[in-house]
Amino acid sequence: MNTMPFKPGRAAPSFVPLVPPQTLADVKAAVMANENIIRPHRKKYLSALSRTSRVLRRPLAEVPVAAPQLRELLSKVHHMPVGISRKSLSNIKSDLSATLLACGAIPLLMIAGEPDGAWLHFLSCATADHQRWGLARFAKYCTARGTAPKDVRPDIVDAFYADLNATQLVGDPEKIRIDTIRNFNRIIRDNVLKLRQLTVPRKDVYVTAALDAYPASLKTEIASYLETLGDPDSMNSKHPDEPMAKVSLRNIEAHLRQLLDAAVAAGYPAGQFKTLADLFEKEIQKAALNVIAERIGKKRSASAANIMATIVAIGKHHLELDEERLEPFRSAKSYYFKGIDNYRPKMSEKNMRRLGQFDDPEAVRALVTLPDHLMREAADMTLGVHAARIAMLATAITLLLACPLRIKNLTQLDLEGHVKLKQSGKQTLYLIHIPAGEVKNHAPIDADFDGFSSRVFARYRDKYRPHLHDAPTTAVFPRRDGQFRDPKHVGEDMSKLIWSRTGLEMHPHLFRHLAAKLHLEAHPGDYETVRRLLGHKKMDTTVGFYAPLSTKAAFASYAKVLDGYGRGTDVRW
Repeated sequence: MNTMPFKPGRAAPSFVPLVPPQTLADVKAAVMANENIIRPHRKKYLSALSRTSRVLRRPLAEVPVAAPQLRELLSKVHHMPVGISRKSLSNIKSDLSATLLACGAIPLLMIAGEPDGAWLHFLSCATADHQRWGLARFAKYCTARGTAPKDVRPDIVDAFYADLNATQLVGDPEKIRIDTIRNFNRIIRDNVLKLRQLTVPRKDVYVTAALDAYPASLKTEIASYLETLGDPDSMNSKHPDEPMAKVSLRNIEAHLRQLLDAAVAAGYPAGQFKTLADLFEKEIQKAALNVIAERIGKKRSASAANIMATIVAIGKHHLELDEERLEPFRSAKSYYFKGIDNYRPKMSEKNMRRLGQFDDPEAVRALVTLPDHLMREAADMTLGVHAARIAMLATAITLLLACPLRIKNLTQLDLEGHVKLKQSGKQTLYLIHIPAGEVKNHAPIDADFDGFSSRVFARYRDKYRPHLHDAPTTAVFPRRDGQFRDPKHVGEDMSKLIWSRTGLEMHPHLFRHLAAKLHLEAHPGDYETVRRLLGHKKMDTTVGFYAPLSTKAAFASYAKVLDGYGRGTDVRW
């Protein structure tokens, strides 16, 4: 099955089954049936398969051999939940890879022992070690195929990615491809080499033109309109009753850009749209809607309907157009909303799966006690930036457990503007107040921290926070220059830390869902408390998201009722 040359130091397949294996059960059967395998090797192969089944918690017959599928399964395994060390898990993956290679179930990546002269010279031009390390495997791969740096083209990188995808059980081939391209280009740029640079593949996402592509008068009108929505005049009946959240304003601008872009794609020049009223000409409306329909398809969805709703609102309230001019957009809005009139927001399948981790009380315990472990870890380290970052993430996790804030509100916390002190007996406790105007749905947040959360916060603020910034700042989570940290970066760092220490897939917004889950499991049906805890304005939002969690808890409670009548106490079968 594997006819490729092999990497020096790696053995060729010791046996090749007549029928290519599809699952690890097939691999085990091939190992058992082959009498030419010496006893120590057979024992090692079978052990690798058995341990893989155990850590994946799946029978061998349900584990595919194909590298992409098997790699995805293995990437979700963490050593702690399965009760082994990090090194043991690494050994299991390595032994499994050796087993599959030995029986030809996956091919070997054809690479040379060392890069040739041309590649060694190219790598010597790198200005950082990580560039050399990041390109080493690609350099060996190209050397094995006689491809010099001057001959590297996109198809060579694509072939490298395809081979990685088919052979690797550990790592992310897509990330390796992107890092390879970036390191290759960086060496060329830093040394002004006359070589072809490569293009980083982009995700298949359509990007509309910025408003700068249109006349300045249109851009000015849109900016003024959005400013009015964000800070309305209470004395003007045409203005909204309360200011819109920044995320809503961004969505309105995005919807306008989509309509403008669709009109341009239909053949109208960008310079024609000097005002928003120009978009509502009948022929332009029809052409732009046809383009949008092609892009988003005929599938009825809330997102498509929301685009149309935005356009109708602008025409009605900002431009004060008559119904005839608005009719095409109203019809499109009705079409996309048809079938989802009773639409109720609900949790995504991915978040439901991630919440499923916390059906195990040990997983909840691991997350809840993590800040305590992290603060002890920081205390045992030399006081400095690294210890401060550990304490910062411990504090962020503590605050999200105590008060499930949105990540932007968390990272924008200000010691003077949002954090207050109060005395409770001999205890000094903290509370957070975030005004309505700074919250996504304009529901103010007022939360008291308990004793543990207050102690963590106080220790972080007094001992560790000063090591995170050089400039004066009142930011709770400051950057080195004193500015607020980027929500995306904090969220990513938090997710990586939680995964590395607990094996739990967690992102900042999941803390909100977890708070609802834990409360509804303890108090099935108590949506009002959850609504207040999460700051939802409408009960429908709370019920739509968390009814499945409450239903699950209700069944568990009912099972206890049945057990109370003696079910299962006299089992003799």
